[in-house]
Amino acid sequence: MVAELADGLREDEQHDGALLGFTHARPTAAGLLLGLHPAMADRVLKLLLPRIDERYGGLRGVPGLRLVPHGRYWALTRVQGNAVVHLGHPDEGWQPELPVHGAGLTQLWRRNRHRLHPAEVAYLDDWTRGGRNAGRALAQDWLNSRMLRRPRLLGLAGATHGSANTYTHGRGQLVVEWCCGIERAELERRLRRSGLAGRPEAIEEHPRDRWRFADGVGMGGAWVTLRKAPCAHGYARASKDEPW
Repeated sequence: MVAELADGLREDEQHDGALLGFTHARPTAAGLLLGLHPAMADRVLKLLLPRIDERYGGLRGVPGLRLVPHGRYWALTRVQGNAVVHLGHPDEGWQPELPVHGAGLTQLWRRNRHRLHPAEVAYLDDWTRGGRNAGRALAQDWLNSRMLRRPRLLGLAGATHGSANTYTHGRGQLVVEWCCGIERAELERRLRRSGLAGRPEAIEEHPRDRWRFADGVGMGGAWVTLRKAPCAHGYARASKDEPW
């Protein structure tokens, strides 16, 4: 989920520091509850729900993810497994504007509600059986899942301008780049203090875990990169004021 949102949400689509579309996270007896930002809710679902898009090379979205009504919430579930993420919204009567089939576009979550499409099977097999990188892929899943549960901490990077540059590289490694507000070292300190880098028993230690890069938090060979740069917003405003 984190990779799709980080790569798919442009800075002009982010609001109020909700860099991945969520304003808060709360564990409940029924599972994790993520609060959607009302201005980003439909876009978040459009990015997450799996689809075959022939114009962009095939499978997009999160393989195996499905959207179902669940009490007074909507919920994201997996075809395989029991994980459930409940979606909260400030408007209790909110009904999402759900993506539909189109030319060259097949919404797998609609067509294959209770089983995986072959393209989803192939992707998940490649991810979970990634040879010598399988352990690192699992660690990245853990790390990204923890970032998803820390929207308010992540939002500190976008607190000044309401947005930040987010993307991934490698096998889902999250990168967050911003300019104003919290210092990079302070954001890293708060993320570490929250337990982000605590390695669970299921994850083997990786030599990279002992390295101390200047711009990241690692665990099990997985990584979250944090970068702070000069303010591009101020430069853009200054450039507009310059005479031609």
